[in-house]
Amino acid sequence: GDTYFEGKLLCVDPKVVVYLARHLARLCLSWVEQPINPIDPIDTLIAPPGDAIVLATAVALAMRRRTNRLVWLVCAEKSGDPNEHQFQIDPVYAPRVTACRTIIIDNVATSGVTIRGLMAATQQLGGAVMGAGTIAQHPGLTPEDLGLGFLATLLELPGQSWTAEDCAKSGPCSRGIPINTRFGHGGEFLAREPKIKRRSI
Repeated sequence: GDTYFEGKLLCVDPKVVVYLARHLARLCLSWVEQPINPIDPIDTLIAPPGDAIVLATAVALAMRRRTNRLVWLVCAEKSGDPNEHQFQIDPVYAPRVTACRTIIIDNVATSGVTIRGLMAATQQLGGAVMGAGTIAQHPGLTPEDLGLGFLATLLELPGQSWTAEDCAKSGPCSRGIPINTRFGHGGEFLAREPKIKRRSI
């Protein structure tokens, strides 16, 4: 996309993390507790490795305070090719995942590949993914695209996102605009797409 959200900066100020987590917890629970089609209480939050663990921890605590129920947190691990968004959940966490209702928490959703990878890892252990919560997301990403009941987000980022094919055909790649490999997933993108002209910044 043409807009980058630096999720790592969320970890710098604990007050900001707590503030955002409180609002994200409220938003996720509003989907879970809606009067028309309520979902049974959430058991576990699933987070990818890295900075999102800080946010997910604060969201789990905020949910506990709001519901007076224990909400567990399970952190997935990367598996397979480091350039792919494949995850696994250690079987030691199976009691907190198998037959449990879960929500995926991440800092930002761009294309949804991280959420899809976490869904696959959760479902492999027999967990049910009810929805996902993020601080920010790129426009156009819907819960239906991801097979989720809901996608709760506090901020929709401006700008556009492109598939590799669209980028090469009519997006910034077609105009020779360099791929930023210092932030986001630009380096991973270039590794996966050998046909894209390798100009980077």
